[in-house]
Amino acid sequence: MQDGIYDIEDMPTLAKRLGKRKVARIKYAQSGATKPSNRERVTPNTIIDLMQGRSHSDPFCEISDIVAGVARLDHYANKGRNVPLSTASLYGILQCIEEVCPTEVMSYLGVGKRQAQVYCKACKLIISQVEKELPSYDVNDPIIESGISDLDYMDC
Repeated sequence: MQDGIYDIEDMPTLAKRLGKRKVARIKYAQSGATKPSNRERVTPNTIIDLMQGRSHSDPFCEISDIVAGVARLDHYANKGRNVPLSTASLYGILQCIEEVCPTEVMSYLGVGKRQAQVYCKACKLIISQVEKELPSYDVNDPIIESGISDLDYMDC
């Protein structure tokens, strides 16, 4: 405990009730941003505002389709290990991290460097595809600021 803030590790009952992803988000927020090294590729997360309030289980959402499709890709280059990435983890990264790089993903998810690089590569692909699908997305749009986007009306 520092400055009146309890660590989530000190509250196991709350951590169990919140679940793994929400606890990871809290730990990331408490740890503060890490600084990427000069050699790391940093991808700016331009869709962070668009991702707020969305869930990986939203039906009829184009972003959910893009994230699920990228998660199912073979990220291990046909080495016989075609394990899909977690869509919940991808959503968490895209909702919390402003500049996606392996160091940030490692601290957010608690994974190794190789796995963090795979998630960064997937996030870069998701960001580019969402920008291509939604070229008219504007952060300063009053409809977007209110939490209602064009995606909410597309497939209803």
